Amino acid sequence: MTLHQDPLAIYRGAEAELRLRYDALSTEAILGPMLNHLPSTPCRALDVGAGSGRDARWLSAAGHEVTAIDPVFAPPSDKTIRWWKDALPRLASLKAERFDLILTSGVWHHLAADDRDAAWTRIASLLEPAGRLILSLRHGPLPGVAALDTLDTQHELARAKRSGLHLVARHDTGSIQPHNIALGVHWTWLCLTTGDTT
Repeated sequence: MTLHQDPLAIYRGAEAELRLRYDALSTEAILGPMLNHLPSTPCRALDVGAGSGRDARWLSAAGHEVTAIDPVFAPPSDKTIRWWKDALPRLASLKAERFDLILTSGVWHHLAADDRDAAWTRIASLLEPAGRLILSLRHGPLPGVAALDTLDTQHELARAKRSGLHLVARHDTGSIQPHNIALGVHWTWLCLTTGDTT
């Protein structure tokens, strides 16, 4: 299956409505399965596909130095967050930078299958040695997208491994958003690292 010709079309022009929906959810609830894998001390963090900036603001409030990337949403008012309009798989705005934490929540299903190898490689290149990547894989339909590539967790983990990333933890969970619950959407959360997991 292939993605809708413009997989982000459902977001363009609906940012105000979506911002309210996203900001009505707490980062603690969204990241619940992965909270114990986040750095316990301030670090350099990157939020890829930051949307309304909800999670970027939360990370910033926790003392992290935050860079946020999104191809559609305008920057939030919080000036402590460095914001770029950009997207995977290139993330051209980021040059030789490295991050201790990269968050990629609700993003991977927007990537065409042919772009995912490059996206994994790019993400891995941005992680500090022993840095952590927290990433979610969506399973289930996405309204407004004619055809959505099915995300196979094992296939994505194989891609991640080829890019030098190693699995730290996996957690499968249902959605907490009412409209996603009605659609039967569920998620796989992954914590990966470039470092030693032994």
